Amino acid sequence: MNIQVPDAVAGGTVHDTIPHSVMGDLVVGNFNMGGSNASPGSGFI
Repeated sequence: MNIQVPDAVAGGTVHDTIPHSVMGDLVVGNFNMGGSNASPGSGFI
């Protein structure tokens, strides 16, 4: 299964999506963006 935070939700191009925890039907993780909107990392649920 591939998990990718959508670019439209992130506000830019997502380069890496790293899921690290699952509880029931929730997945928690981090994603990194590149380009002019580069961030050190953002979280998602």
